[in-house]
Amino acid sequence: MTGYTGTEKNITIPTHIDAKLVYSVGDGLTFSDWSNVESILIPESVHTLCESAFFSCKTLQTVKLQEGLLLIPRLAFSNCTSLANVSLPTSLRIIESSAFSGCTSLICVDIPRDVVSIDDSAFALCSNLESITIPVNTTSIHPRAFTDCPNLVIHGTEGSYVEKFAQNEGIPFISEK
Repeated sequence: MTGYTGTEKNITIPTHIDAKLVYSVGDGLTFSDWSNVESILIPESVHTLCESAFFSCKTLQTVKLQEGLLLIPRLAFSNCTSLANVSLPTSLRIIESSAFSGCTSLICVDIPRDVVSIDDSAFALCSNLESITIPVNTTSIHPRAFTDCPNLVIHGTEGSYVEKFAQNEGIPFISEK
């Protein structure tokens, strides 16, 4: 799917268009700067989001990503300043650079259990981000992943890579049992 011209505030990406399976969303900045969309549901058929797909969708508040998606690409939701609710699928493995940077309405994020990598500036400039839960399987977090998140507390497993990362970066850490 490479575009949308409607005026609906709540969008569900279809699983099929003209009897063809929708497995990819976006083509560069195709959906960027939507001025009226408040929520998006991306179905299980979608396995690929394109880079910058929803860049700077200022009114986007809620995103629900279904199973099957392995990667949140670079700049996918960057600068979506109203984005407050993100539901990430358990199939997710990688959050690329600046995927959610500048999402100033994000307060809490739960990273799915099989995410192994959080890249450079993935959540940078999320100035209201207070809590992120990162699973024990995450073994790579870029040092600038949470730049300018002054109120952030990381929740994770005691003795894990995540705890060591938080200590090295001076980010408060709370052990989850």
